[in-house]
Amino acid sequence: MDKSVSIIVPVYNCEKYIRECVDSLLAQTHKDIKVILVNDGSPDNSIEILREYEKQDKRVKVIDNKQNRGVSSVRNDGIDAADTEYICFVDSDDRVEKDYVETLLSLFDKNTAFTACSYKYEKRNNKSFKNKKEKILTFTKSEALKEVISDKTFFGFTWNKMYKKSILKNVRYNTEVHAGEDLVFNIDYIDSCKDDSDVKFTTKKLYHYTKTKGSASGMSCSEKKFYRQKTLFDALEKTKTVNNHDKDEEFCSRINSWYFLMSLQFTVYAHNLKLKEEKKFFKQKSKEYLSDYKKNIKAYSTFRKCGVLLYNLIRIFM
Repeated sequence: MDKSVSIIVPVYNCEKYIRECVDSLLAQTHKDIKVILVNDGSPDNSIEILREYEKQDKRVKVIDNKQNRGVSSVRNDGIDAADTEYICFVDSDDRVEKDYVETLLSLFDKNTAFTACSYKYEKRNNKSFKNKKEKILTFTKSEALKEVISDKTFFGFTWNKMYKKSILKNVRYNTEVHAGEDLVFNIDYIDSCKDDSDVKFTTKKLYHYTKTKGSASGMSCSEKKFYRQKTLFDALEKTKTVNNHDKDEEFCSRINSWYFLMSLQFTVYAHNLKLKEEKKFFKQKSKEYLSDYKKNIKAYSTFRKCGVLLYNLIRIFM
């Protein structure tokens, strides 16, 4: 099979960390890679650093967008520019282990739609992981749809996965969604796979995830961004009607669980922004979705299992 892999990196205001990111990509044990660095109108010196790498290594390609268009549009640019069958996404303020590409690529067989790895949320450092004994888990298409909406294995992110360009020809990031765009993308991607497709997941922690203010994934809560983030509700609601998902009670229940968690978040946002009608709306939504959340609480991480507590605090104090 063609073993060339494209790695798409959206870049915005990341001059402090982009070198660490790109260095980790160019140090991959699997050498047949193409690193596509897409600048999203960064006002800092990010583009100059990207051009340096492009001159130094022929595997690096830079796309320079003069205007800031958002991470979804930038990732779509990267997909369009990729000419390999296998594609990864890495955020510009993160880094990966040396065998990130090699391991994800090795998991593919003829029916595999995408592969995924575990990750570590961490403070910025240069340490590698001490991985425990690796486990490989396989999921059917139906199982993967439900697993992507949980916190137990490969999550709804895109940066810990490797995709196929042949499937991506029918899938792009929804540029109207400004929060949770990865989750919507993954649902659309799985829907585009053949029914006999599977997903492979390794428990090896190959991705270093670092939250950095001002990066491509950073988003503060202003009134404008509050309304933009609400589009995730519409996008997820739409997924229920695709491929008869509305008849799949477990899938809809998982989606409603996410609605519950987002409703709590948006209730707090609306309260802080003094948006009375919006706060009332999301408080009511959280009440509607509470029962589904309780059904699926085991699918979430320890932090997200605190949803009922937060729900009760909001009812009392907001």
